[in-house]
Amino acid sequence: MDNFNPNNSYDRMQELAVYGKTLKPLKQVFGKYIFEKALTHFPSERGTGKTYLMLQLCLCVANNVPSFCNETIELHGNTLYINCELSRDLMARRLNTLYSTSPFNLNSNHHESYVYTTRQSFSTDRALIVEKINSLKPVLVVLDNWKTAYQDIDNNKNKDATLAVIDLLNLKDAFGFALVVTDHTRKGTKLQLSDSDLQSGSGAKSDLADQDFFLRKSTQSPNFRILKRSKSRICEDAAHAKLLRLNTETLWFEVEQEDVNEADHLNGELLAGLDEEAFELAKAMKEKGASLRDISKVTGISKSALHRKLNK
Repeated sequence: MDNFNPNNSYDRMQELAVYGKTLKPLKQVFGKYIFEKALTHFPSERGTGKTYLMLQLCLCVANNVPSFCNETIELHGNTLYINCELSRDLMARRLNTLYSTSPFNLNSNHHESYVYTTRQSFSTDRALIVEKINSLKPVLVVLDNWKTAYQDIDNNKNKDATLAVIDLLNLKDAFGFALVVTDHTRKGTKLQLSDSDLQSGSGAKSDLADQDFFLRKSTQSPNFRILKRSKSRICEDAAHAKLLRLNTETLWFEVEQEDVNEADHLNGELLAGLDEEAFELAKAMKEKGASLRDISKVTGISKSALHRKLNK
């Protein structure tokens, strides 16, 4: 191992195994959702508040906050938010609200959070962005969002998306920061359970990312959001989902419940949309002694949603 070069691309497996013993565990930037030096894909529906969530995380990481939404933050330092969608004024308004209503001390002067705002493609501004990264040495970079950052490529072509993601992988490896790329889910997936295939455009984004997670709207309350991990090469997959609440006064996310069944928060809308005939069928089945399981099979609605509706 004396001559082992960690920058090689051609190694004996035994040497890599020995080298692996010297590597420290990756630190958590946002629990098991985001790890240091990892590329995380974050596709979500429009209007869920993913920009707010990522801005809040950047502020927490830079201000030595130990945890956010009950998820551990083990790595603190400068953060960089690459804003490719919102105007500078709108970003300023949002940050003014977050600073004035924050439940944390955001004036600790430990590190700094920066925003780079552009309406141009990532490739156009790449040199300037790299210059900022080189000077700031951020531990966390957020690219918001994929569609606007890569407006100059065909997002449905695997080749184009693959080249773009590989460039991001090389960039985060070169500077050693955690990178989160926000994205959108496909249309028509609103009621489907969270899965890597829900992301819009080419699947290469999810394939090449180290992990991904989703922020979903709940049908039980307009302020509820489901936070769900899907794929991860770093830790075990998640069987549960976390229920968050967007505080409409502070615009900060808060934990409503740690462990929920995602299906209960996505399928409720189906029941609300049943026509009168289908609802009467559900009631008739219940009156004849049918179990919620059997009714669920007929209607396609989760048992918990049926329980709430039929017992009203």
